[in-house]
Amino acid sequence: MDDVSWNGEASGRGEIFSFLIASHANPPFRGHTPFAIALVTLEEGVNIMANIVNCELSQDRTAGKPVVAGAR
Repeated sequence: MDDVSWNGEASGRGEIFSFLIASHANPPFRGHTPFAIALVTLEEGVNIMANIVNCELSQDRTAGKPVVAGAR
């Protein structure tokens, strides 16, 4: 894995591969718990780690749920 890069554009659409709810955090995230972190597979086949926002932090999230990237 010496030469890992990707120069394409992404649609920002994908689906949750896996997720967790962080209940404890170190700076700079301390005070912002709980929050959801997910591994997301984008439509282009690239996997990313993302903070999931604008949702209820219940355990009803499952693999395969659709997500859309946004800026805050």
